[in-house]
Amino acid sequence: MTDEIAALIQLKDVDGRIGTLTDEIELIPEQAAELTRKVELMREDAGKRRTRQEELKVKRRSKEKEVEDFTAKIHKFEIDQYGVSDNKQYQALLREIALLKEKRSQVEGEIIEIMEQEESGAKELKEFEAKISREEAAAAEEKRKLEAELEEAKRELAVVESEKSALVVRLSSPIRARYERVSEGKGGMAVTAVRSRACGVCRTNLPPQTLNEIRKGIQVIACETCGRLLVWAEDSSQ
Repeated sequence: MTDEIAALIQLKDVDGRIGTLTDEIELIPEQAAELTRKVELMREDAGKRRTRQEELKVKRRSKEKEVEDFTAKIHKFEIDQYGVSDNKQYQALLREIALLKEKRSQVEGEIIEIMEQEESGAKELKEFEAKISREEAAAAEEKRKLEAELEEAKRELAVVESEKSALVVRLSSPIRARYERVSEGKGGMAVTAVRSRACGVCRTNLPPQTLNEIRKGIQVIACETCGRLLVWAEDSSQ
């Protein structure tokens, strides 16, 4: 096996590691943003719950005003009873008072229902806000971990890229140019191992003579379909 082939075999693994680290570095900010978004959605939900509580309060006060109005009218008609001498008018006032009391009682029932909704809503809101606090704390801790992972991935990437640079210089100018061209067009993966008598990526079957040449590791051979440089790895097989 030539030193150039040996370098390509190592580049295959190094490029794979670079790809993994690059994906990780790109994914971590997305994960952090998702944590932020989750908390923001919970806060929006809490805001809607608080708005609902305010709406119930306004509705209850409106109903309480209705009760006050009914009570004032009832009081007025009760006083008016003493000023009428006609039995027909008296009975009419009694009916009006009874009707007002019935309406007042109905509204008072509605007030009780609203108060129950306010009470349960306030309890749920308090529990939900406590849940938000827990979620914020957990998200902050997870973000710290992600930031540490990001920094570690960046440090490791710098090391691996340095290893890659040291390997690339071991390639001859023509092979280096081809490697860089294929790498740019294939997402950084210019070298692949033979797998089951085929290119490890595009799965193009390879002739027996080509397989033997790759296995010898003397000449750099590229896949005729995808252009990747082919190498023989420990787990390659004919």
